[in-house]
Amino acid sequence: MPPREALGLFLVLAILGCGNPSGQDEKRPAGLTPAPEVLPSDADPGAESSLPVPVLTGDALSDGVGLLRRGQIKEAIDLLEKAREDHPNDPAIAFYLGRALNSDTKLARAEEAYRAALAMEPGLAEAWMRLAELYVEQGRLEEALECLRSMGRERGRGPNLDYQEGFVLSKMGRFQEATAMLQRSLKARPSPDAWYIYGITAQRAGDDAEAVSAFQSALNMDPSYADAWFNLGNALSRLGRMAAAEEALRRFADVNVAKEEATSTATNLRVLRKGAEMDLQGGNLDRVEGQIAEAGEIDPGQPWIERLRGELLLAEGRQEACIEHLRRSEALNTQDPEEQMALARAFRMAGDADAAGRHRDEAERLLRSGAGGLP
Repeated sequence: MPPREALGLFLVLAILGCGNPSGQDEKRPAGLTPAPEVLPSDADPGAESSLPVPVLTGDALSDGVGLLRRGQIKEAIDLLEKAREDHPNDPAIAFYLGRALNSDTKLARAEEAYRAALAMEPGLAEAWMRLAELYVEQGRLEEALECLRSMGRERGRGPNLDYQEGFVLSKMGRFQEATAMLQRSLKARPSPDAWYIYGITAQRAGDDAEAVSAFQSALNMDPSYADAWFNLGNALSRLGRMAAAEEALRRFADVNVAKEEATSTATNLRVLRKGAEMDLQGGNLDRVEGQIAEAGEIDPGQPWIERLRGELLLAEGRQEACIEHLRRSEALNTQDPEEQMALARAFRMAGDADAAGRHRDEAERLLRSGAGGLP
């Protein structure tokens, strides 16, 4: 029997014979939201991030965010703590310090940093959201709910906030309130994740027929939604629809195989990126060229590839060719604020290397826009 079919059969037998093999219905992690989309301004889905342009526009903030992005958490904490000492009234620095401390599991200090950012800028939606996530991870659901409601008072309500609040209410077992919030979110802006959490809520409340309908709606929008296939199979099995449950579980197995392959590709790209950045800092330029070329064969559309090509050319003294690649990187990068910060630093280095100081205006523009996003 082929491995994929064997996996599917195992899952079907596990579900139909003894319930969910993991012992729970919801397979997603226990963070605040399973949604990849966390809108910065829920009142206006098209709005820019609420994170203000920082008081500090020098290297400390952008370098700290860069370290955080590269996974150098302790170094980022040291740099951002020093920046906070020098600029205690900058909410952006306090916020990013909270992110770094959270990543280092220093949760009490992260909470203090988020609270400090919010004391300076109460409309900082990202800080409310991250603080709520921290509370959910600690099981402090009432406090998480209050964070989301405070965010609504400061920034206005919208479908994304309704969805987040519905998710927390569902985890609290307040299914009627959760259902109302999720229905309101789905009416305004349906999404696979909102349908999924609505299905989980119905399932927990004992309404498997409603759960089946919700999971199917999620899958109509995103057929690769593995958790929705899994829980659809679970709900169908409890309704006695065994053939349909078996098919759903087979689809779950197929999607998981595809996701493992995609994860492997993403991991390879991350390794190549980090290696190239470290070798560039260490002056190992030949190794950088090889890593960039290998990454380009995997996915040439990655903006960091063009940025590192530019930085490599700058290290070789080829400034104008460097700028061409940096601009290509900017054209490719529309959503990643971390990469914007790295790109801004690259433009600044190019400007510093130019006796006429050209390109520094591009660096400052990118720093201002990049500082408004999240790593």
